[in-house]
Amino acid sequence: MSYSKLSTKVKRSITECGIKKIFHARGCRGGKNIARPIPVVLGNRRATPLTRRTWQPTMRETILRTCEKTVAEKKRKHPPAIPSILLCNPRSLVNRLEEFQTILLNNNIDIAAVTESWFTPDMSETHLAVDGYNLFSRCRTHRRGGGVALYVKDSIPAKVVQDTSVPPELECLWISARPRRLPRGLSELIICTVYNPPASPHQDALVEHLLTESDRIRTSHPEAGLILLGDFNRLDTKDICGGNGLTQVVDKPTRGQAILDVIITDLQAYYSKPEITSPLGLSDHNMVLWRAKSLQQRNETKTRTVRPMRDSDIRAFGQWLCSHQWQELYDEPSCEGKSAIFYETTGKAIEQYFPMRQVKMHSTDKPWISPEVKSLILRRQKAFSDGKTLLWKHLRNRVNRVLVV
Repeated sequence: MSYSKLSTKVKRSITECGIKKIFHARGCRGGKNIARPIPVVLGNRRATPLTRRTWQPTMRETILRTCEKTVAEKKRKHPPAIPSILLCNPRSLVNRLEEFQTILLNNNIDIAAVTESWFTPDMSETHLAVDGYNLFSRCRTHRRGGGVALYVKDSIPAKVVQDTSVPPELECLWISARPRRLPRGLSELIICTVYNPPASPHQDALVEHLLTESDRIRTSHPEAGLILLGDFNRLDTKDICGGNGLTQVVDKPTRGQAILDVIITDLQAYYSKPEITSPLGLSDHNMVLWRAKSLQQRNETKTRTVRPMRDSDIRAFGQWLCSHQWQELYDEPSCEGKSAIFYETTGKAIEQYFPMRQVKMHSTDKPWISPEVKSLILRRQKAFSDGKTLLWKHLRNRVNRVLVV
């Protein structure tokens, strides 16, 4: 069959009607008979033969260096969890500040309580300051002598307890200190420095004030540690300690054969026995040094045996109850036998679906902090560390619901 070539008029008509087939122009045909020149770039390189460098072994001078072995002193990773405390009655600290500062630095004292400071309102705090410590003081305004002061390391945030009202006739100074690290269960330290003059007519008012403020602080700050210290002279402290969980920890004389400088606290478990040191300057009161038992107080843990009951285990146990055949119970004629079979069968099922587990509980754990809550908290923290946002939000909401309930 032969085809004739379309005329130009017919092609134009087909194009105008839009029925012309799309035509793609083909490129040049390939083949071995088609030769295409390849351009060659000639450089200005000299036509010298390539010379190869031969390797020859060389001897290098050996250099020896003597390395001195130095042992770096290990720095304490963390400071003690409880601050060290010094109690002293210098009978005027004004002329003994240099000696006082040396004692603080040599013994690495964190908090120093001073009674009978003999500070006056017209004295500048600049002349009474100790490098590295913040000064809190309460001085007499109507007569010479007396006064209390507290020096706190500037690395320990501290402030005067504002909501405590001290009668003007009493010499008490209340300070709230929040060290960077505290044992578990403690949020802050409430420290009261006290000076009770000999034969003071306000002894009953002082006892009443300490009892009232201690009760109020324990109510408003239940996780705060309480320390009452100072020169109580011969004031009977049994009323202050009795029924409040407070203990007087100084058991050696501080002036002659009498215990006049005392420390009343509920933190005796964290501290060693107070150490009685030599007086400051010409004072007749020995100083009391109170240090923590160890660098880091360990939390006591107890092992308890519990029977966890998860929702999935409860559902599985319910399915077993509904599907179990009690034929052996029906076949037993006596009541005693039926009871024994029932308890034996259910006991085995309980051990299967709710096995006993041993868990460790901290002595400071709240009653509602169960092993399940601890597990949820650990899973929540891990999800946050792994960047799993959706899982973290889910576990966060579960923890919040459990703790709110």
